[in-house]
Amino acid sequence: MEQAGQGGGAVRASLGQVDPSARYLFYLHAKVIEEEGLPAISPEHGEYQYGAILDRLARFGFVVVSEVRPKDAPSGFYAQRIAAQVDSLLGAGVPPEHVTVVGASKGAYIAALVSHRVSVPSVRYVLLSMCDAETVAYMIEQGTDLHGDVLALRDAADTPDLVGSCEDLFTFSREIGRHDEFVVDVGTGHGILYQPLDAWVFPTVRWAQEPE
Repeated sequence: MEQAGQGGGAVRASLGQVDPSARYLFYLHAKVIEEEGLPAISPEHGEYQYGAILDRLARFGFVVVSEVRPKDAPSGFYAQRIAAQVDSLLGAGVPPEHVTVVGASKGAYIAALVSHRVSVPSVRYVLLSMCDAETVAYMIEQGTDLHGDVLALRDAADTPDLVGSCEDLFTFSREIGRHDEFVVDVGTGHGILYQPLDAWVFPTVRWAQEPE
């Protein structure tokens, strides 16, 4: 099923027919949707505005591909699933710089695993609210290096046990391309993931659309 966005993009639950001239953006949601389904409502952050996030991203002209994962979804399985779809886009002639994988929290961890599996330069990745010290140490221990162009973004108010710097993971990833970290000052910590806020949407779109 495809839903049109206001800026010429579309929202899809699966990849569907490939248009080599389109820009594709995969959006991987946070774990709260796995736990509660839709609507997913946090006592601290309110409703996770999943549909509004997808629509907002599509307004920038992307074909947005996203699906709701089931409870306790295995990260490795979904990373392989997305990696296979990325590979199919590249095989169909979509330029790697026109493919972006955006993940939020657990979705960001899955996006990082996709980056590890797809060893193609110029595919873009945005990791929203990930890279706590324990996760980074585990990824390095497992040899999970990153490829492509990777942006990490977090709110300054997020707690260190949930989110931190990705710098050690970037340093470990010798074949990583363009990479950067962006810290916003919204003040709601993980709450920034629950809404299509300019604070993370604009940097994400710039990263996805920036020319090589």
